[in-house]
Amino acid sequence: MKITKLAFYCCLLIPGSFLLADCNTAVSREKVPAFIDDDQIEDYLTEERKRQKIACSVTKGGNRGKAIYVQDNRFDVYLAKGAVREAARSTAALISAAHLEKQGNDYVINKNLTLQDAGWCASEPFASQPIMANCTAFLVDKNILVTAGHCLRPGAGQIVSLQDLYVVFGFQMNSKNQAQTRFPASDVYRMKKELEVKKNQSEDWAVVELDRPVVGRSIFDFEADEIVEGTGLTIFGYPNGLPLKIADGGMVKRNDYNKNIFATDLDSYQGNSGSPVLNAEALKQGRFVVEGILVSGSVDARNLEDCKVSVTCQSARINNPNGYCSGEMVTKINRVVAMGSEATSPLRQQNPISDDNIRIEGLPDDLNILLK
Repeated sequence: MKITKLAFYCCLLIPGSFLLADCNTAVSREKVPAFIDDDQIEDYLTEERKRQKIACSVTKGGNRGKAIYVQDNRFDVYLAKGAVREAARSTAALISAAHLEKQGNDYVINKNLTLQDAGWCASEPFASQPIMANCTAFLVDKNILVTAGHCLRPGAGQIVSLQDLYVVFGFQMNSKNQAQTRFPASDVYRMKKELEVKKNQSEDWAVVELDRPVVGRSIFDFEADEIVEGTGLTIFGYPNGLPLKIADGGMVKRNDYNKNIFATDLDSYQGNSGSPVLNAEALKQGRFVVEGILVSGSVDARNLEDCKVSVTCQSARINNPNGYCSGEMVTKINRVVAMGSEATSPLRQQNPISDDNIRIEGLPDDLNILLK
């Protein structure tokens, strides 16, 4: 489907705290994300057990923050089932033009920086993988891309030039130890024109036109109905700038029908801004139905001696008056798009939503905003 109306409303962004993970809980097949390929399950379990051993040895067998909500559900594309891999192909990384070098018919990453180099602990999942993406984006038409507004408007009065970013498809791990760092020119795009960009207290979204149509990749569909609490969710994106990760196992934890966002317990970090949040049940059926756009969430990390570790929460505590573990915030797609025939002619909604409509009751007024 194509879009005639694009009006993104967001975003309540809530800092969080952490609860400690239990190092004595065994990694089991029951905890394997639903979209792991059957042939990859044993490899996935082996890696998870290694991560648990390393993480728990940091504090000599004690507990420490590990992954965001209960267990870290992020996994790499090469572990995924076929339909999920196809959806991943339509998710793009926004990468600084300064970090890609043209070599013949390819673009090559010219910066060697890993997650550990950026100050995260060696015990962190994916610590040795490269970090390069600034934000996440996804296809809504052959030459139309959606991302978060703050990816192009990072601060008051700041504007990121479209020429400062490349749109790159295929930034992912091809195997456990091999990242894709060379990209054919056919997978690298420029953003030609801003169709609409909003970044203010109540709006955070961007729709851009690419320099040419994208060939051979699927277009995401959209859900027009109001989402209900308990709906299963899956997110695609580039947490902390890492190669593409898929996070399964999240759900809608709270949704007020007269609000523009819903709260979820998806595992996401900075770098997931602009990530498509898909309906997990539809994804199981091979349909790529976007329920919303990840825009914000709880604090990702805490300091452990001289490095950072992930915050861990036992649940998303949406009504917590202190804002701890308050969930990740997603703009509802039914407040964003209307279906039609002319994707390049977005029309504004006639009745903008006031700032008061994006508040979740029970939270203090002085919470800081944390963009993903």
